[in-house]
Amino acid sequence: MSKKREKRNAKATKGKTMGQNLCTNRKTEPTSSLGSRENLQSNSEEVHPVTGRSDASLDLAIRSIDQLSLASDENERIVFDEAISEDPYLSFPFLIDPPSIQWYKENQVMLVLRGLSGSGKSTIVQAIQKTYPAAVVCSADHFFIDTNGEYKFDADLIKNAHESCQKRARTALENAKPMVVIDNTNVQKWEMNFYFSIAKANKYIVILVETKTPWKLDPHELASRNSHGVSEEVL
Repeated sequence: MSKKREKRNAKATKGKTMGQNLCTNRKTEPTSSLGSRENLQSNSEEVHPVTGRSDASLDLAIRSIDQLSLASDENERIVFDEAISEDPYLSFPFLIDPPSIQWYKENQVMLVLRGLSGSGKSTIVQAIQKTYPAAVVCSADHFFIDTNGEYKFDADLIKNAHESCQKRARTALENAKPMVVIDNTNVQKWEMNFYFSIAKANKYIVILVETKTPWKLDPHELASRNSHGVSEEVL
């Protein structure tokens, strides 16, 4: 009898041990399984077929690019403030106001400058070219610049000079250039009629830009400042 009892006890002990081991395995399985599901979820993120990046990494990259773009815009704005807006004679919205600048860049515009020689038109043109690198500047003065970059005015060729300027302006508009600048004195309306006409035909917005210098109507000061040798009497 004692031997039978020992066998039954041994079987019971063995079954109890197996049960404990089974319970132990069941308790540890969820933790292991949870870890696997997390890894599976992490590894199952969709990957872009071209870049090979997951959606999360692409989103991070896009945000980084946006931040870089904003930083670039901010630096560009600071350049405008330092180089242009400190000059009171360049206080035009299309040069110093970011929303206005954006609008001008998104539309086809013709800027028609007005001012006597020496009144500051060239300074305005330089600021425009800095702000709008794609702008096409049309000026009768360009006709008198030789191959060495020297300005040699000839009064007998003034008609040819303006015809050359008009041809350049027409070509720029027909090629849909974003901004066209007419850099002549344009003192009287008849001098601007041609440009108004081609701007209307090509659906460009015309903006008149008059110089803001305090000496713009002072013949004596203008004569001392203009680079074309225009005398005080003529002015």
